[in-house]
Amino acid sequence: MAREVCAERQIALDGRVADMNALPWSDNTFDGALSTSTIHHHRRAEILQTLDEVRRVLKPGGVLLADFPSTDTAQYQHFRSQAAAGELTEVEPNTFVDERPNPDVMADEFLPHHFSDEADLRDLLRSYDIVRLWADLHETDSGKRGKWVTWARKPLSG
Repeated sequence: MAREVCAERQIALDGRVADMNALPWSDNTFDGALSTSTIHHHRRAEILQTLDEVRRVLKPGGVLLADFPSTDTAQYQHFRSQAAAGELTEVEPNTFVDERPNPDVMADEFLPHHFSDEADLRDLLRSYDIVRLWADLHETDSGKRGKWVTWARKPLSG
């Protein structure tokens, strides 16, 4: 779909399907990277690896816009309850996976879900210059919903 939209608008696109931890582009290729509802689908060490890989392909001063699930949400509490009930496994602090033999394939619980608080995110983003980091949370009838959002830059040097 992206290829079709870009072709209609005469925009060059080098779209590829790739592992987040082994991006197929050269160093310093992009001015920006966008990640929505993606990077957190790893254990913490792999999230750091992904962030390093994104940093590698960004030009100096390049921007990363990304979101991360918050520990201050109803979804996090729900995952904690599911872990307590044996439906999910907390494979490391604040990272949950459905390791049952037949997880609900319509849901994405079979993927790791890492939830962050501000301190965790600042640590994950330590190789970037954080321009802005905010909790985009709102109250609903079922509790808080939303995510952390970051606007970070690859340092100009280093």
